Amino acid sequence: MQHRYLKAFPRTYKEFQAYFGTGGALADGYECDYIFALSTLQSHHVAEVGSLLVQLSKDAEYQPNAPSCLQNVMAKYGNGHTKRFAGLLHQLSPQERGQLVSFLAAAELANGPEYQGIIQNLKDLQETELAKEFQQAQAERSKQSHR
Repeated sequence: MQHRYLKAFPRTYKEFQAYFGTGGALADGYECDYIFALSTLQSHHVAEVGSLLVQLSKDAEYQPNAPSCLQNVMAKYGNGHTKRFAGLLHQLSPQERGQLVSFLAAAELANGPEYQGIIQNLKDLQETELAKEFQQAQAERSKQSHR
């Protein structure tokens, strides 16, 4: 059953929105439930869930009034499975990676423990360039929120 859920889950943010977003084919106002269900599968499907979260997040755009559940689940995954997360980030183009990092920093997450954990874990793994990207996005977010 879990495997089927993962197989059937939308592969892009655009597809996800087409199904579960406002006005989507399966929209019920509870799109976060689908993201949280995905996160509960992590313990048995770490690689698939991580890949799926990265695929969803790489072209997602932060909207201030939209639920931040995807960012929260992605940040928790990145903090809890940093080595695998870093490997997935390295597979993205620089533009996609920048988009994903900005997406995570855009919510209030940038100052939260999960985001800080990602940065520290990346440093511990000698992934200094990736850590810098997260720190830069955090600094940008901080500048924007103080305007």
